[in-house]
Amino acid sequence: MDYEKILRIMKEKKISNQALSNLSGVPLGTLNKILYGITKEPSVNAIQNIANALGYTLNDFVSDQPDYYLDSEVAEKAQEIYADSETRILLDAKRDVSKEDLTSVLNIVRSLKAKEK
Repeated sequence: MDYEKILRIMKEKKISNQALSNLSGVPLGTLNKILYGITKEPSVNAIQNIANALGYTLNDFVSDQPDYYLDSEVAEKAQEIYADSETRILLDAKRDVSKEDLTSVLNIVRSLKAKEK
């Protein structure tokens, strides 16, 4: 869920949280929790309504492939991390990393998880 993209679009279109709530039909409290990452997995219906209100599609906000990596190899490594719910949080920590850094972190996490078992 790309809540940062929603915030960027809102800023570009000069739409307030209250206005988006009114346009989308998503209650303001729910919308705020989505926009600030408190609700980690918002309902598809809520995101669809937000997307429609902004003139976008649901897929624009819930793509499985992170779109903020310019290097395709880094994007591929990031997708590998993103696909694993136990390592996904690493992507929230830092987005301007190299492929090598992502690979190293992923290997460390996998090693630690193997030791747990």
